Amino acid sequence: MTIGLWRGDARHPDATDQIAVAVDSGGTTARITLVAWQVDSAIATRTSAAGDSVEFEAVVHDDTLRLTGVLADHRWLGAVSMGKRHADVEMARVVPLEPAERRALIGTYRTESGRIVGIAPFSEFGERLMLIDYETGRIGPLVTVARDRTLALRPPSGRLPSRVVPRDDSRVQCSVPYSSCSSPRTRS
Repeated sequence: MTIGLWRGDARHPDATDQIAVAVDSGGTTARITLVAWQVDSAIATRTSAAGDSVEFEAVVHDDTLRLTGVLADHRWLGAVSMGKRHADVEMARVVPLEPAERRALIGTYRTESGRIVGIAPFSEFGERLMLIDYETGRIGPLVTVARDRTLALRPPSGRLPSRVVPRDDSRVQCSVPYSSCSSPRTRS
């Protein structure tokens, strides 16, 4: 089922861009945002759906924006194209967190290799939680894909791989870009 908010990566040879897709409750229209392509909440119509496959189209800047995909294991795997541009797409459905669950994620974490990362919101990016690599200074968005998993998306630099970050009440057991971490979290 495609209904809901999806976030992930649109990968092409030159870069990786962030893509967001909000599919309406009927599953027939979607708002597609791909800022790097100057697409901001383009309203797309479902043009086909068969089994786990889906396709949406919209006209943007006199070009046809086409988003296709197959839903498998809570992921949307497919492609997006517009004019001469084409990118492979991998997205995950966003699971909204309760305010207390969201606050519980905020903090500083140590990876098994000793690196320090943080999770916090930044007003510049709205209310979204971001993963901060204190060693490199890179920042990337987090998306909750299940009550016990958070996906670290690539930042605009395209250098952080997407990884799943499981969590519980007192520790983070994560596979962040550098290594897995299972050490207790320390508050900043």
